[in-house]
Amino acid sequence: MTHNLDFWLPNVNMVIEERGKQLPRVEIEDHNQYEMINNAKRNIPNGINVFRPLMGGYVLEG
Repeated sequence: MTHNLDFWLPNVNMVIEERGKQLPRVEIEDHNQYEMINNAKRNIPNGINVFRPLMGGYVLEG
């Protein structure tokens, strides 16, 4: 059972997602991007958030 990837993959995926959430956000590059993000935030329904993407990084080691 422990050698079966179906057993491990859901847990590995959870670890990757949690570690990925700890990475910082990409910085806003210029005033135009800043305005686009603020405009999007004003024009979307409540409960939806607008953020820059997360930076890349290592999520697994070993």
